[in-house]
Amino acid sequence: MIVTTTDTVPGRKIRRTHGIVRGYTELSTESRERAEKRMEAEAKSMGADAIVGVRFMTGSDTEGAAEVLAYGTAVSLG
Repeated sequence: MIVTTTDTVPGRKIRRTHGIVRGYTELSTESRERAEKRMEAEAKSMGADAIVGVRFMTGSDTEGAAEVLAYGTAVSLG
């Protein structure tokens, strides 16, 4: 799985867009990596082989627990 913060993969053409994927977890030492893995799993389940435009956000829920959200667009490369 290729995961990039850019909107394209250099040298590759996007042949199909699957949609937005997310990975979500509570904040901890490994939270960013876990959120990314969850996002990758969702993209793979859609048949994608790459995720472009990846972003990470942190915040807290209504009870004050810290969280990390990873999101991007799942695509298939040509």
